[in-house]
Amino acid sequence: MLTLRRTFLPVLICVFTAVALFAAPGGASAAATPTARLAHKPTGLALTAPKGYTVTYANGFYTVRNKAAFAVFATGGSPLTVQATGAALLKASKGRIVGKAVSSKLAYRATVKVGKRFFVISVRAKAGGMVETSLVGPGAPPAAKKDARLVGLSATQLAQVAALDRIVRSRRGGATALINVQVPMKLAQTADNAARANVPDLPGWTVSGGNGLFAVEHPTQGFGFFGVTIAALTPSFPYARPVDVVATPSSDPAAMLAQVWPQYMTKTFGQQFAFSDMRLVPGTEGILGPTIPSGMYAVRFTYKNIPHQGLFLYGMTNFSESFTQTYFSGIGVADNAPGGISNALLQSWASSSGIVGFRERFSTSLELVAKGENAILTPSRFRQDASTWIDLVQSGASAG
Repeated sequence: MLTLRRTFLPVLICVFTAVALFAAPGGASAAATPTARLAHKPTGLALTAPKGYTVTYANGFYTVRNKAAFAVFATGGSPLTVQATGAALLKASKGRIVGKAVSSKLAYRATVKVGKRFFVISVRAKAGGMVETSLVGPGAPPAAKKDARLVGLSATQLAQVAALDRIVRSRRGGATALINVQVPMKLAQTADNAARANVPDLPGWTVSGGNGLFAVEHPTQGFGFFGVTIAALTPSFPYARPVDVVATPSSDPAAMLAQVWPQYMTKTFGQQFAFSDMRLVPGTEGILGPTIPSGMYAVRFTYKNIPHQGLFLYGMTNFSESFTQTYFSGIGVADNAPGGISNALLQSWASSSGIVGFRERFSTSLELVAKGENAILTPSRFRQDASTWIDLVQSGASAG
């Protein structure tokens, strides 16, 4: 879902949270230049580099550079293997591989030509299931305007890349980033064949549901529940059972969501659920139709004792003296989930069965999320430009 335009690095910098690549500058070879300790004290990063290099930091990504070359690198979790992560980054770059990639279970390395420039993408396995990704290349980072310079990899420049590679390998400490690769998806359906959606094609993800409900979940990374209908009994209903959801009727969807959903998760799945924050996405009032009190909410919550954030769509579709019929669809992503999971679950949501006209309203709502300055969703998790949100929905609609 990511697009890197002809000006490769400016767009790369704009999508730090979506693609983990490194760009590093390298001047003279490390052997010919005295080395020095380079540090970014606020994040605890330490490097060994030739004198003349500087290091900066933004959103989990470090840029090391001098006048001759640059490097951007990060360490974080990826839901894919090292080889698959490298291949995903190569695909996202829209570049053409030069020669042959070096690929193993522990490392991936490839020279890539994007436009008229050459870069070296590398991914290395790190302890604790983490990966270290980098994009190295000679020259200064391209400016925002079109950069027509031909940057090839001469023998001298290959030495620069090698020097930068040594700098990256010398890293100690520092912050981590979200390695947000594109997750492979597969079409799945419930046992009764009544609902289907594209779901992450990764270990640990399971599909369940029935009677129109579609659920995809991972024990520690997140979930998507689409098309859930819940009858919330009023407190005065005389025949309520311990397993029933009980809520005081309200015309405010947020108030009902706060009452109904934690009970539903506890009584249906035996899992504790607690909201810590909930905010209406501006402009999504009535997303289920003008006569149905409803909205989309950016939420933070704890589920299975794991902090999550997500997007919940909720509305009340019927009222009576005894109960309120409610509708829920949404995704939750664990704070410690690897990159790519949020976009994968959005794809699942967009491709799932929905009411007539729902995808159009869903697309508009996600665009509002992307533009909202006060959304809970953090840049490292959900923030994309509006066109990316729409692409997600359209791709899901065509696949579903």
